[in-house]
Amino acid sequence: MQLNIQNMISVKGYKEISYHDFQTLLHNKKNSSDKSFPEIAVCCQVKNTHTINNAFNTNNQVAKDGLLTKLMVCLGIDGFILWKDGNRLYFVKNGK
Repeated sequence: MQLNIQNMISVKGYKEISYHDFQTLLHNKKNSSDKSFPEIAVCCQVKNTHTINNAFNTNNQVAKDGLLTKLMVCLGIDGFILWKDGNRLYFVKNGK
């Protein structure tokens, strides 16, 4: 997805990142944590690890926004997903 500067939203204390950068952050946090996929599934309140595997898809987002939000909490990421003009925007706390 190519960002159009007219679609940019400013949220004080947060920066917008691309889906690719969002996935890189998720993978880095997962790799630096001691949590297994089953433990993450329990933390995210899902029934199986396949759902968690979908959340780590680097090509495109196949997991629901709600799951990704829970995953951010489980991995200690301060961020959120916002929709604008039919596009998902990914935000993380500045300095992360």
